[in-house]
Amino acid sequence: MTATTNILPASFEWCAIPAGAVTLEGGPQPFTVAAFDMAKYPITNAQFQVFLDADDGYAHAGWWDFSPKAKRWRAQNSPCDTPFPGDDLPRVRVSWYEAAAFCFWLSRKTGQAIALPTEQEWQGAAQGDDGRAYPWGTALDINRCNTSESGIKQPTPVTKYPNGGSPYGVLDMSGNMSEWCVNAFNMPDDAEVGSFAGGEARAVRGGSWGISQFSALVTFRGFNYPADRFEFPVMAFQPSSSAAPPSKS
Repeated sequence: MTATTNILPASFEWCAIPAGAVTLEGGPQPFTVAAFDMAKYPITNAQFQVFLDADDGYAHAGWWDFSPKAKRWRAQNSPCDTPFPGDDLPRVRVSWYEAAAFCFWLSRKTGQAIALPTEQEWQGAAQGDDGRAYPWGTALDINRCNTSESGIKQPTPVTKYPNGGSPYGVLDMSGNMSEWCVNAFNMPDDAEVGSFAGGEARAVRGGSWGISQFSALVTFRGFNYPADRFEFPVMAFQPSSSAAPPSKS
């Protein structure tokens, strides 16, 4: 097994998230979430560039064979340049297909099971077990996150808000850039959260620099389609790692 930090440049580290229960907004019952690790920071420009430049990276057909739709999308698309350069800024204009392919590549390189988080995992890592509204507590604090209230009007480095962490130390889970989750937005039950096969809308979490505090609530659910890639308001991502391999059904 190879350490992720031997593959990707700084800043990268894992935060341990304990097992718990999560209730999604509008959901009828809580989901049980097993213990897992979550990337402390969103994937940065410098880190995603390693995937783009690697001989066995973005151009390798094997990372796109998790679904016919992903293979078709890749055949018709090339990587987008980021409109916000800077090694430590979150990578934007990344489709769900690209984020998933990055995780499959990183899994193979490290020997770890790395995937996009489910919504339940994302919310558990952001909220903890006390029902808080934001990763740090109950009220918006513009000194802890980058939303429209901050007035910055663009993404910020992933290390800018060290005091904006979740109960488990995960950063940038409210504001800056919204983040892809693995699951379809309208999944009927927890059996569907790991499916990679469909082209349906995927869950997006966390708000962004251009959206108000309400979308940065840890319970707020949004969505985009897997082929979408924008600079605003979404398309960053934070991988998760667990003992179970990522689903490729």
